[in-house]
Amino acid sequence: MLVKDRIKYHQVKPVSRFFHRFLMFLFYFTTRIGKKIKYVYHFDKKRYRHRQVMIVSDHASKMLCKIVYAGCSFAPVNVVVSTLRITTRRSIFNSAMRSGAILVNQGNLSIRPMYEMSKVIAEGGNILIMPEGRFSYSGSNLPVKKAFAGFIKKSRVDVVICKSFGSYLKDPYFANTKREGPHEYHYSILFKAEELAQLTEEEIYAKLMSSFRYNDFMYNKTARNKYFSKTGLAEGIENILYSCPNCGSEFTIKGEKNDIVCKKCGTRVSLNEYYDLLSKDERFPYKNIDEWYQHQCNDVNNFVDEKTTISYMAKLEEYDIEKLSFDAYFITGEGKVTIDYSGIKYVGTRNNQPFTLFVPIDKVVTFYADKENNKQYVG
Repeated sequence: MLVKDRIKYHQVKPVSRFFHRFLMFLFYFTTRIGKKIKYVYHFDKKRYRHRQVMIVSDHASKMLCKIVYAGCSFAPVNVVVSTLRITTRRSIFNSAMRSGAILVNQGNLSIRPMYEMSKVIAEGGNILIMPEGRFSYSGSNLPVKKAFAGFIKKSRVDVVICKSFGSYLKDPYFANTKREGPHEYHYSILFKAEELAQLTEEEIYAKLMSSFRYNDFMYNKTARNKYFSKTGLAEGIENILYSCPNCGSEFTIKGEKNDIVCKKCGTRVSLNEYYDLLSKDERFPYKNIDEWYQHQCNDVNNFVDEKTTISYMAKLEEYDIEKLSFDAYFITGEGKVTIDYSGIKYVGTRNNQPFTLFVPIDKVVTFYADKENNKQYVG
């Protein structure tokens, strides 16, 4: 059966305790997360072996889904995961199918994941979900839709929150290599099933977000844990930082070992073992990577209005899901991309034929350029 057909006809059922335990140990050893990792449980795990639970976790790092799953020794869980994430390798895909993974296609509005989560809970199962829906770009939390509070209220099961500490510093979004250093995962009760009926959705959302906020750089300002990488802590930093605060130039930032350098004006700052930004210039405005990144976001927000239009030439890439491989992207055409307040429009070719694609702005999940700034993606 084709991969797309297996996904289409995938029947979700609560995962068996045996297969959940097998995946726990598999994730623990294959991701090599045992070194300097710490799991902390602020409740009696034995009491949850026969009690339903929804586990809500942040998404601070790329490997966090497997790490949190490996810590769910108190309850077998069906994990909510992006279809794209499980189709990068055949073994991952087969394991996800067998474990009853609830698949989400980012950018496609569908009630199917909500139905499948409700079905698992109705049949006595447990859910693991990361409501941010994507990795943290800069080590701090992303928004969570308010509608998620409504789902929590209707589920009427206990809600456990998993908060990570140091996960982004260990495995940052911008880097191609992991760092050596400690990372912790704390599980605690956020809501009891009995109290959800008494709370409004607004109250649930407020408590969720107050408990959910994280910033690994602020955490390490106090914890002072040390991190190390053979390729340097600044490796790949140009994937998220592009604007020089000194000369204002864009796409001139480059990571060199532990240094962040502007190739135009020569500004150089260093990352120490605590991820502090160190500069010889006392006027340098940022203390950590997240501050720098958030300032860039604010600049873009101030720049963009209803009249803003950006156009450029780009290549059209598509993903062959049947390959079940990291290298399943292939170029099918090229043309002109125009971005404005209404959305993203591509006019060009696809398979040597004229082709036009329009994505409304409210359907755009993420948009970025690669480090050569010559490929654009809409996901």
